[in-house]
Amino acid sequence: MAHPASADPGRFVWHENMTPDLEGSTFFYTRLFGWSTRTMDMGPDGPYTVFQNGGVDVGGLWKVDAAQASRASWIAYATVPDVDTAAAAIPELGGEILTPPTDVPGVGRFAMLRDPHGAVISPFRFGEEAPPRPVGSYPVGSVCWNELVVPDPDEAVRFYTEIFGWTARQRELTGIGDYRILQRGGKDAAGVRRPPAGAPCPAGWMIYIRVDD
Repeated sequence: MAHPASADPGRFVWHENMTPDLEGSTFFYTRLFGWSTRTMDMGPDGPYTVFQNGGVDVGGLWKVDAAQASRASWIAYATVPDVDTAAAAIPELGGEILTPPTDVPGVGRFAMLRDPHGAVISPFRFGEEAPPRPVGSYPVGSVCWNELVVPDPDEAVRFYTEIFGWTARQRELTGIGDYRILQRGGKDAAGVRRPPAGAPCPAGWMIYIRVDD
């Protein structure tokens, strides 16, 4: 039986920094946001660094080979009712499966995909236990928004609404222009925008962290 949280698709539940420089990324984010770290033993996969904000886990840090990724990037994990069903639909929608559906013992099941423009995201389903849903406003030091930067928002909306069950609405934002808002159950979940004019910005997901100033 699927975990009840899987009936709540499209919820961002984890963020992971994939970096070729573990020490550099740890130094940068702990100094910038005041995060602390703890280490988890992932068995044959080695240690896994978890960022904490006031003792609460807010994200992970995973070292990748510099030959595979010359720059660090954030990967968002969002819930789906069934990871295998989501993964099966990805090639038909023009995406690519980077990591096939995989179980993380005691945590859940995930896959990693690349959308038609090259942005990477992970569909995820909790296992037996899931952390409680956050209630109220986002505390300082936590992720408060997710945003997809992509050259073709229309195609991106078609792809992501199919995979994660989001709906979309459109609005104009000063300084940005056409902006799409992905919604989950009628509530805003993420944004979709084009890269800033003239900026060498590859397609990808950005995360916003709340700060005091």
